[in-house]
Amino acid sequence: MKEELEKVLGEVRLKDPNNTGKYTSIKIYEQVLPKIKIEYDRYDEEEEDQSEEPFPYIIIKLDSGKIVNEDEAVKVELLIATYDDDLQNQGHKDVLNIINKIYERFYKNPMLANKYFRVNDIDWVLQDDDMYPYYYGAMGMEFKVRMFKKEDRFA
Repeated sequence: MKEELEKVLGEVRLKDPNNTGKYTSIKIYEQVLPKIKIEYDRYDEEEEDQSEEPFPYIIIKLDSGKIVNEDEAVKVELLIATYDDDLQNQGHKDVLNIINKIYERFYKNPMLANKYFRVNDIDWVLQDDDMYPYYYGAMGMEFKVRMFKKEDRFA
């Protein structure tokens, strides 16, 4: 999934919170964001965060799975986060554009890596709360997975 999203969203550039006025590609992570290194000053009790913000990013999260007989289904969530410090407060449009590109890809071709087949609906949602200048959304998809067949040792 990571490679597919990198291909689909490879040309997309969004605001970079670490470089004012610059744009960056979307970072894609699997399951969780990487840990942030926090430096501590011996003489100061407050912590000093020297890391860069990861925005914009998508986290590919395996939500749950189900095996029934010889069929397996896996639910995948895509957690989308962007940054836009424009005072017009329209950053949700970036999230919707990302959702639309991913939806278009899996609607036109539900196969992923010639192994997984998207089934059922594609769900999406935007965050209700105002978190300016950060904007969040999510997508949910379900994939059928090719299972191993039970071996018949007498065949």
